[in-house]
Amino acid sequence: MANEQHLNILSQGVKFWNTWRQENPMINPDLSNSDLKKKDLTGIDLSFANLQNVDLSDADLTNANLERANVKNGYLEGVSLGEAFLNHADFEGADLVRAFMIYCSLKGANLKKVDLAMAILASAVLDDAILDDAQLYETQRSDWSIKNIRCNRVYWDSEGKIPTDYYPGEFEKLHGKTIKVSIKYKGGISEFEYFTLPLLLKHINDKYPDCPIELESINIIPGKSAEAVIAVYDTNKRNPEELLKEIESFSKDIPIIQKMLASYRDSELVMKGMYQQLTSDFQSLLKELPNMSNDTYHIIGGNQGVVGRKGGATNFLQLSDESQHNRADIDLHALIYGLQELRTAMRQEANTPDHDVSIGEVAAAQTAAAAGNGSKVIEHLKNAGKWAFDVSTKIGISVATAAIKTALGV
Repeated sequence: MANEQHLNILSQGVKFWNTWRQENPMINPDLSNSDLKKKDLTGIDLSFANLQNVDLSDADLTNANLERANVKNGYLEGVSLGEAFLNHADFEGADLVRAFMIYCSLKGANLKKVDLAMAILASAVLDDAILDDAQLYETQRSDWSIKNIRCNRVYWDSEGKIPTDYYPGEFEKLHGKTIKVSIKYKGGISEFEYFTLPLLLKHINDKYPDCPIELESINIIPGKSAEAVIAVYDTNKRNPEELLKEIESFSKDIPIIQKMLASYRDSELVMKGMYQQLTSDFQSLLKELPNMSNDTYHIIGGNQGVVGRKGGATNFLQLSDESQHNRADIDLHALIYGLQELRTAMRQEANTPDHDVSIGEVAAAQTAAAAGNGSKVIEHLKNAGKWAFDVSTKIGISVATAAIKTALGV
């Protein structure tokens, strides 16, 4: 139970409390099991305090100091901990649902079995913290820092019943802070720049193979400007500030390089012709969609055209293993995009040469799928192996999982 003397001191206000703490640095306050809900405790010094089973729901602890405090099994739903200093505090089993924790410092904190559902952890620092078995349903985590975090399992579902397991370092790799770089296009982005942007991003990826780089979005203000945003993942093997500086420097040159490419061997004219043809084909296919929607058909190997009711082929690919015992009818377009999504996830988790080989096999399978070559899809997915199957199953890409399952004969 809480120390009555300590509760009496606290009742005289935060200023009085903090003065008492400064004058008695060797006393570790005991406020365990006390009811402090909705209290204004802004800036309070609760370092080393015993706060077990305390009720701090909807309390305001902005800028508070809870360094090495014991908050085990505390009830802190809706608490405000913005910019609070919580290093090495023990929150095991605490309820922090809807907690406001923006810019707070949780270095080395014990967050084991903590319920952080709907908590706001934007820009929070959780370096070296323990996050095992925490509930993270709809948490806001933009720009948080989780260097060297320990996390072997968390719950992302609303009921906290479905665990997601992670091998050492995997959680940080998948959910850690990313570097984002903006590429500006004054006056908007042209068709040629659209088509050549992936080529230049591949160049950056090749230069920094240990830091996966992807195009996150293209934002357009019609007639004025455009912005391509690229994201850099897993920067732990490099100094993030130096990496950002290098990539930003090269990114500024991308529009210049694209303009030079446009004049090289009439590349822009050729690309415009291709773009116009694709646009025409796209419009034609849109007109066919009402007639194509109920078609069912099979493509077994070979290059097939994309046709509707007037054609005779369909957008399904029949896959089977060598024994012909395992078969699956796979939506062709869904498989192509599913394999692309799988490659992205695999790149984020890869940490061995065998993983790199597996990613290459998935890429080859995607190319084969685009060509409608079912036998090659099976061949490459079989070579991709069980790791590709495990990643696909884990992140829920059902179409890729079904295809790999068929290829492996499981």
